[in-house]
Amino acid sequence: MQAGRVRVEVVCAAGGIGFAKSMLVPASQTLEWCVNASGLYAMHPHVRGQKLGVWGKVMPPESVVQPDDRIEVYLPVDPRATAKARALRPKVRSTGSKGQVTEGE
Repeated sequence: MQAGRVRVEVVCAAGGIGFAKSMLVPASQTLEWCVNASGLYAMHPHVRGQKLGVWGKVMPPESVVQPDDRIEVYLPVDPRATAKARALRPKVRSTGSKGQVTEGE
């Protein structure tokens, strides 16, 4: 690793977005700066202004990055869409002691 630089990963996986980028950035940069530098905002402008976090903990966008941070962009989820998707998934149940699996109705 270069002096004064840290490795971070920027991820977003919701709302039809699947994005992950590992980067080497100056150690004094903020979460917001890293997300912008990753190109996520350029590809998905509607993501700008959403909550950011590190390893599952919501953090202010002006927080300074630390080595090996996983910067996550949190998008709002429509609970109705989530429930509908869950209802459409095939139901799977196990039968027998040998681990046979059959689709339910």
